Amino acid sequence: MAQHILHGFGIGLLAGGGAAALGVIAGSVAPQWQRICRLALGNVEPAITASVEEACR
Repeated sequence: MAQHILHGFGIGLLAGGGAAALGVIAGSVAPQWQRICRLALGNVEPAITASVEEACR
C-alpha cells in the first residue's frame, strides 16, 4: 500500500516538474515569438548602428 502512495507521489512530482519546465520555456519564448518567426522566414535584422554603439560606451 505504501509503495503505491510513494509511486503516485513520485509520478506527481515528475509531472509537476515537467509542467513547470514547459511553463518556463513557453514564458521565455512567447515574448520573442514574432522575432523568431521573422528570422525563420529569412528577414535579417539590421546591424548595430553607430548611435547604439555610442550609447553602449
